[in-house]
Amino acid sequence: MEAHLEGESVPSERVLGEDESILVARHSNLPTLMRHGHVSQEERSRLLVFTTVRNPFDHVVSTYFKRRAIVDGRLARPNAILTTRRVESLEESVKQTFEEWILQRWRRPGSLGRLRGPTSWRYGHTKDVDQVLRFEQLQADFDALLARVGYQGTIELGLVNTTPGREPDYRRYYTARAQRHVEQAWRAELDRYGYGF
Repeated sequence: MEAHLEGESVPSERVLGEDESILVARHSNLPTLMRHGHVSQEERSRLLVFTTVRNPFDHVVSTYFKRRAIVDGRLARPNAILTTRRVESLEESVKQTFEEWILQRWRRPGSLGRLRGPTSWRYGHTKDVDQVLRFEQLQADFDALLARVGYQGTIELGLVNTTPGREPDYRRYYTARAQRHVEQAWRAELDRYGYGF
């Protein structure tokens, strides 16, 4: 897509803090990019900023399977920063069924448990954007976005970063209990974008 639109990645490389924590990276939101000087207020005023959202039930299944694929080598993450804590967390995922992982991640319905949950980024990536595209209809929403900016033509979005090892229908992985936990933990996201199971 960058080649078609003469774009560039911002930032071109991840930016680390003094403690080696990630300050700015590929999925950083607009407020983070602006706070760290990668986009100025004047530049922002000339941009059409968009982001995507995805059904949380589907997103959670992909997260679970991506974690497992990283551990068994089916999904390479050459630029990942794998701290001891991160490696332990990834390896823990391999030992758990999907339901066990959900229940461990969100110990009580509506609780974030000891691991970070969706509220760590839930609204940050949609804050101050001009348009939100839905993952489930990404090509159609992107076509509409291109038309909005007057782009003549079509840019076909290919499948990138697909999740190995999972079935397309996320519903098949959920027990009633796991569904309830995810539903309550992600209630605000589900309500805000009209998603359901």
